[in-house]
Amino acid sequence: MGSFKNHAKDGSVGGQMFACNTLINSSLKDKANWVLLDSTAPTNIMRGIVRRASSAFLRMVKFVYNLIFSNVDLVIIFSANGSSFLEKGTMAIIANVFNKPVVFAPRAGPLMDELSNSKKVSYFARKVFKASKIIICQSQSW
Repeated sequence: MGSFKNHAKDGSVGGQMFACNTLINSSLKDKANWVLLDSTAPTNIMRGIVRRASSAFLRMVKFVYNLIFSNVDLVIIFSANGSSFLEKGTMAIIANVFNKPVVFAPRAGPLMDELSNSKKVSYFARKVFKASKIIICQSQSW
């Protein structure tokens, strides 16, 4: 689960997009059969909650479908902060319920502030990180 487009509509390539594409195009491509679920936002402009929630719901359905019907051995999840962390964190917990090892990669600096400023986010994060076998950190501060 991550950002697998070659570039955004404006031609830019964000950090998460770069990391996801670097991974799937690495030498692991010869050893792995990737099942990609793209979560690239169509725009950086804030969208309404209904549009974002409907997109997240469809991704969640595809995610669970793949856990059940695809030969998934390992789940790698890239997450930003905010609603992305809620969605991707929930996926990590669900994958754990299906006994699939999770590699979780939080990739947004603002998430650190959210963890510090919200007991609910901090509580949820502990559940997500506990459900994850490996957590990939972007820096030593993480």
